Amino acid sequence: MKDKILVNKILNKDKNATEQLYKLYSCKLLDFISQKIPNHKDAEEILHDVFISSLDSLAIFNFKSSLGTWMIGIAKHEIVDYYRKKRIKTLVFSHFPFLEKIVDQALGPGLALQETETKI
Repeated sequence: MKDKILVNKILNKDKNATEQLYKLYSCKLLDFISQKIPNHKDAEEILHDVFISSLDSLAIFNFKSSLGTWMIGIAKHEIVDYYRKKRIKTLVFSHFPFLEKIVDQALGPGLALQETETKI
């Protein structure tokens, strides 16, 4: 019942309800994500992606599970996407190492790929 009220408030553009959603679930979700993603910065980025995806899909949430369980499911998908992108990046740069330098130059020093980002 509590989830339903919160979802309805968020769907009605209540910013306080959105903040409440974040306060209720962010720690639990970050703990879950951090178990799978050891890099804290990446885990926090995935957490934000989970909230964005959750808010974008909230209108189709059907209450067959709790809101927290549903968001954990979204987190699982985001984690899979993270590792898929990381694997693709590793494969591309291992076959075409010159691309990494080009990408780093295009991104600039603040966004340049770190060596640990390209290794699985």
